[in-house]
Amino acid sequence: MQAFEQRSWVSLGIRAAASVAAGLACVSIWGGKKAQTVGKKFYIFGHPVSKSPSPLMHNTGFKACNLPHHYTAVDSVDVKMIEKLVKAKDFGGASVTIPLKEKLFHIVDQKSESVEKIGALNTLIPKDGKILADNTDWKGILYPLQPLVKNVVSTTAVVLGAGGTSRAAIFALRKLGYQPSKLVVLNPRTPAKAEALAKEFGCTAVKEIESIKDISLVVSTLPAKATYMVSQSVFDQKPVIFQACYLPPETPLSIAAVANGCKLVRGLDMLIAQGVEQFELWTGVPKEKVVDNILIGEGVHMLNASRLMLKGGKAFPLSPSLSWEAGLRRRNHPRVFSSGEWPRHDHVPMYLVDAFTRGPFCGNPAAICLLPDDVKATSRWMQNVAMEMNQAETAFISPLTRSNTFSLRWFTPVAEVDLCGHATLASAKVLYAEGYVSPEAKISFETRSGTLTTDMQPGEKDSNRIAMTFPKEPVTKITDETEIQRVKNTLTSSGLGLDAVEWIGETKFDYFICLSSDPDVRNFNPDMTSIADLGKRGSIITAQSDRPDEDYVTRFFAPQLGIPEDPVTGSAHCALGPYWCEVLNKGNLVGYQASKRGGRVLVENMEENVQLKGGAIITLKGELNVLVL
Repeated sequence: MQAFEQRSWVSLGIRAAASVAAGLACVSIWGGKKAQTVGKKFYIFGHPVSKSPSPLMHNTGFKACNLPHHYTAVDSVDVKMIEKLVKAKDFGGASVTIPLKEKLFHIVDQKSESVEKIGALNTLIPKDGKILADNTDWKGILYPLQPLVKNVVSTTAVVLGAGGTSRAAIFALRKLGYQPSKLVVLNPRTPAKAEALAKEFGCTAVKEIESIKDISLVVSTLPAKATYMVSQSVFDQKPVIFQACYLPPETPLSIAAVANGCKLVRGLDMLIAQGVEQFELWTGVPKEKVVDNILIGEGVHMLNASRLMLKGGKAFPLSPSLSWEAGLRRRNHPRVFSSGEWPRHDHVPMYLVDAFTRGPFCGNPAAICLLPDDVKATSRWMQNVAMEMNQAETAFISPLTRSNTFSLRWFTPVAEVDLCGHATLASAKVLYAEGYVSPEAKISFETRSGTLTTDMQPGEKDSNRIAMTFPKEPVTKITDETEIQRVKNTLTSSGLGLDAVEWIGETKFDYFICLSSDPDVRNFNPDMTSIADLGKRGSIITAQSDRPDEDYVTRFFAPQLGIPEDPVTGSAHCALGPYWCEVLNKGNLVGYQASKRGGRVLVENMEENVQLKGGAIITLKGELNVLVL
């Protein structure tokens, strides 16, 4: 167990990338006697709860255990109406959240020890004609923190907020070992509430925490819309940050915590930990039997959850074999693929693919991310992933409703781009190779440059070859002498002689520079700073090839996009191919991009489009261990 104790709920949750619903499914053959067989009604009371994942979690658990119950969100603070539901014969239990955790005591017949000491409830349980109140919030705070927080006796813990969850937090931190003298409470909006709470629990209320020098933990129970932000002096102490709210998935506090290298516990960990406790209190199913890996339903946009079970208050990883009803994924899934099932929130597959090559470690590598189709990733999140991948391009694929049709977006480490050939080729390779699309089928990608199609080439020696149909990119000769001179100055600053430049043009995206000879292209040593200052997406240099198996040679530079030299640039060949087909009076060409890695592009000039062909190799695949936001 020692090795497991060193792993946090957060690290395991990120690693597993399971869904929020995953926390509450249990094995239907759990071996114990069913606590209830008559269908009961369960609720979550509070406001706002319309987007709460609790109904999905608990209903999934009921289904897994073959229990005929149903859990519903009641978004209301009408205490009289809630009392009627609780007193009904078919009442099975309820979760209670803000602002009702301290307002329902009059309907309770018996309180647990934790409710008595915390002064707030979050769980209602009917038993023998009475309504019992319990509080599992404190366990939802305690369990994720146990492996993370050290030196609790000599360091300070800060609780932000003064409501029912703050009460549970103080109770949990006392169980964790923090002394009252080392517990401080700060409620930015109403300091008087913090003072009353601190007095009740024997800790200290403060109006600022910047002067405290031994902070090991900050627990924020503030609502997501709160504007208070922990100061840099606190982050510099590298405390564990516990963010109790789970929506929205990222808050200014959680973002700052990660940016400053602090360990972060997200509200979803608390939600699941307290939820499995509730599930056992209501059903009698031991929490050791509660497992995860249950797919979230359509349209529910939630975070990734921890792949954990609770046992004796310790967190340990689940065995994948305990996951129940894998077929549920297929029943809930809106699309059918030829082989593999499209990823959901239990994992986010990532691939590294070498494009325009027949072998590994050549051509142009691209990172490919298959986005779960139950969550809409933000542009900011995708840009951060692209920056983390640090490839020339990272492509993000998500399925659309039409068969074999996908949304495709491309990001460099610093910006989203309108078109990328090699990452499109790499995306098609993943979809074909991983069984999402049959090799006989054509793929349509909906992109910022319109609809792009790809298909496998039958009967080729290289069975790995994929053909992409792109729109032609016309090249226009530049006539402005000032601009021509500016580009020439950039080229000469890189050591290229003026006689080497035949002419200078432009495409919609890039400068198009035609040089006199093959060696001029291959030996060009660019001044990246000067090229970045030119201002377009990038700069293409090209010449007719001297080699018998190539028609033209080219290189591509885009330092302003974080790509000093792109190994192989498919989108550039949308201009290069038609240009050289016309110059050489040929319909099919072989272009070679003479970067350090090098890559070969087969070009077929069509009436309105250009077809680019090349091979691709998947060199790495795994899972992205971060939240989809």
